[in-house]
Amino acid sequence: ETAVERFHAYCKDAGSVPANLRGAAFKAAAAQHEAVPQALSLLTDCYRRAERAEEKNRILGALGEFRDPEKIGHAIQFAFSGEVRSQDVVHFLSATGSNPHGHPLAWKFMRDHWDECVTRYKDNMALFAHMLENALSSFRTHEDADAIEAFFEKHPLPKASRAIAQSLERIRMRARWIERDWNA
Repeated sequence: ETAVERFHAYCKDAGSVPANLRGAAFKAAAAQHEAVPQALSLLTDCYRRAERAEEKNRILGALGEFRDPEKIGHAIQFAFSGEVRSQDVVHFLSATGSNPHGHPLAWKFMRDHWDECVTRYKDNMALFAHMLENALSSFRTHEDADAIEAFFEKHPLPKASRAIAQSLERIRMRARWIERDWNA
């Protein structure tokens, strides 16, 4: 409740909330969207008004915290819009990648817009590889790994092959761990 109150205070006057508490306030507004039904539009407005890159990145991280698929979809569209600098999308994908409600939608968006993504990041493939790792970080089944591997067999990305291989290895290790410890 306090974090949501601080979020509303920030929306009225950004200086009213200390910088070290803003990230928590932003994330609370997104994660508790029932308490803040207009959180998506408020966060995107705050992003547009923010002057400092650090503040924008905090907001992008919060946009990855939504639980509602429709809001996640809108947040993904915003993150990949021209309003967000290409190098900053990684902050959004880091949060979305660890969100059980968000990571499948972020990966689907990337697959559906694959050619656009590759073109957008062709000059910074290291950043794109990092973004892929973030988008794939929460998958946890052998089926997920097989589907992701099949995608990259059809859409090879040699400059990101190491990141892809590491992501697949982590997914398969997580799947084995779940099978061993949770399904025993």
